[in-house]
Amino acid sequence: MIELSSITVRNLDKLDFLSELKETLVELLEHDDIDQGSDVLAMLKKAVDSDKNIIYRNGVLLNEYKKILYLLQFICLQSQTEKVVIALLNQAVTLGIKNNINIIDKLDAFFMIWRDEENDFQSHKSFAKAMLDNNELIGNQPLHFIGKPEPEAPTVGNWLKDFTGTFSYDRPLSRLEEIEYTNKSPNYRTLPPAERELLLKVIHLYNFLRFPTASQGTVRDTGHRVGPSDLRQPFEQETPKPRPADPMKALEEKFQQYRQGRRGVLQAEDALFVRSKAEPDTLKRV
Repeated sequence: MIELSSITVRNLDKLDFLSELKETLVELLEHDDIDQGSDVLAMLKKAVDSDKNIIYRNGVLLNEYKKILYLLQFICLQSQTEKVVIALLNQAVTLGIKNNINIIDKLDAFFMIWRDEENDFQSHKSFAKAMLDNNELIGNQPLHFIGKPEPEAPTVGNWLKDFTGTFSYDRPLSRLEEIEYTNKSPNYRTLPPAERELLLKVIHLYNFLRFPTASQGTVRDTGHRVGPSDLRQPFEQETPKPRPADPMKALEEKFQQYRQGRRGVLQAEDALFVRSKAEPDTLKRV
């Protein structure tokens, strides 16, 4: 693991530093180390942002650091701002998928932390739009659309348009239905096997974002939404067991009742005492 103190502006131009940083990145990706990844991300971003001339000295090197920053942000996605996540899905979604980052799980954590459901799933909608505007390329053959004389570049956004144009749907599709797209799209058949797998993962991620209510559970191949309890007991409902009584809690409740009763007695005595001073014969009458 790279020493955080070595992540400085003066080391950005050193190839051995870049090599060590890439080795650290591989380790962070392998262990999905969010805490260490956050520290490395903060230090590297500070160094790159401070070096305003790196793009003029070495644009290729800057692109290498940008990729590393993107991947570090993916590792720490649940702690990033919505603006950062939009940029990731708009500029680096295929980079994250190719590096085996489970983007859906990390987005699930993000939505839970930031309570997107209570905000009418606005982040889901923003993230889906970011993917539609993504210009990363999948394959190198142009896409042909019915009714359009000119072919389109094979960007993530255009592939998603090809997918949504193939299906007319208003619910989350099952994995089998997503794969059915491969049999219906002439554009898909132009892709090599590795790119086909990448595109299916992109489609699955987009489908997850497009229908936010489905993201609260798992969608079976039938299209049926399944919650966590369904997955735990698919054939019978689990009967909740009553909790055993806590003896200390019961004792505390009795003590509080005693205190309330005792307080009432003391208040009555105080009132009686005050009254007796004003009326000396009161105690005798009581």
